[in-house]
Amino acid sequence: MYKRSPYFDRIVQATPAETKNRIADSFAISEQVLAILEHKRISLTAFAKSLQVSPETVHNWMAGNHHFTPEIMLQIEQVLGEKILLSDYIHPDPISTKH
Repeated sequence: MYKRSPYFDRIVQATPAETKNRIADSFAISEQVLAILEHKRISLTAFAKSLQVSPETVHNWMAGNHHFTPEIMLQIEQVLGEKILLSDYIHPDPISTKH
C-alpha cells in the first residue's frame, strides 16, 4: 500500500482554504463536463475540435492543470448547450490530510 509523505501533508495543511476550494471547484467542473460529454457521446478529441483548441488543452483542463476562466466556461457551455454551475457544490473537505 502507498504511504503518503509527511512533506505532502505539511504542504496540504499550509495551503489556504481558498486555494483548496478553487482546486475542488476545478475538479467539480471537470467532472460535470466529462459527465455531459459521456451522456452526449462526445469524445474529448471532438470536444477539443468544437472549441478550436488542442486535445492537450482539454486534457489539461480535465486534469486540473489549467483553471477554467469565465471565457472558457462560456465557450464550453455554448459548445455543450448546457450550463455548468457550481452553486449546489459544497466544500466539505476539499483536500483531506486523513489517511
